[in-house]
Amino acid sequence: MNTGLSLYLNGRRDSSVLLQGRKGLDIVDEAIMAASTILNTPIERLDFHPDYLFMNSAGEKSIGVETASMISSKAALMPCKADKIVVVVDEADKMTEQCQNKLLKLIEESTNVIVILVAYSDTILPTIKSRVRIIPYGPMKRTDFFEFCNLNRIDDAELFYSITGGCPGLISEYPDALGYFKSVHKDLSSGRYSNILNSLHLVKEKDPANFFLVYPDLVANLFSLIEEWICNNTAEKLSSNCSRVIFDVMSEYNKSIYTKDNFFYDIIRINESLQRTE
Repeated sequence: MNTGLSLYLNGRRDSSVLLQGRKGLDIVDEAIMAASTILNTPIERLDFHPDYLFMNSAGEKSIGVETASMISSKAALMPCKADKIVVVVDEADKMTEQCQNKLLKLIEESTNVIVILVAYSDTILPTIKSRVRIIPYGPMKRTDFFEFCNLNRIDDAELFYSITGGCPGLISEYPDALGYFKSVHKDLSSGRYSNILNSLHLVKEKDPANFFLVYPDLVANLFSLIEEWICNNTAEKLSSNCSRVIFDVMSEYNKSIYTKDNFFYDIIRINESLQRTE
């Protein structure tokens, strides 16, 4: 369990909390464990506890105000068995601004509810952040990641570490991704730079394999991995030129609006920067 969350559970438990980190970490599991500890109920019985509520996007792109209304209705009740009502909101970064504002009011005014938010991107309103305890989650250490792969009999631990950015949960979430990255690695290592597009199935119109849509949490790691391979396998001048292109690409990717078309053309830019040296 994250040290910050452990301290929170061992100290005062009268405030809401935001657990924030990348997808592929066991953050929601720790949120559920925290709820189990606060309510003094085994995890396997938690869903049956009258003072517990778990919410997420249910596969939708966003979490709307209806979810906040459900939480408010729960919060309007008095706790049945525990001192507090505990609400876990997974994928809280998908909450609309309207939903967040409604939840903010609950956090500010309710004295009998602890809200545990789990967010995988930095889209939580500053007003909410200022009223909750924020507990950050970082990626798994390289040695711990390798041990995880060894225990789970997963080969190519080094490559997986780069692909997932140290977030092992992405392995099970995207089981086919390793094949894509191995192909890119093979093409780069052998000097066939112009085959990057081919490796990612992006040669045909707008990526029929939907890499951007199928592996959304791996896109940034793909760019980083290509940069790492370029720096390790090419001349200094080439590395410098390509690194500048990837730096521009990463800056573009970090903007709030980034689409499949952006991804497609960014891959083309990287490919063209490599082709100029062949």
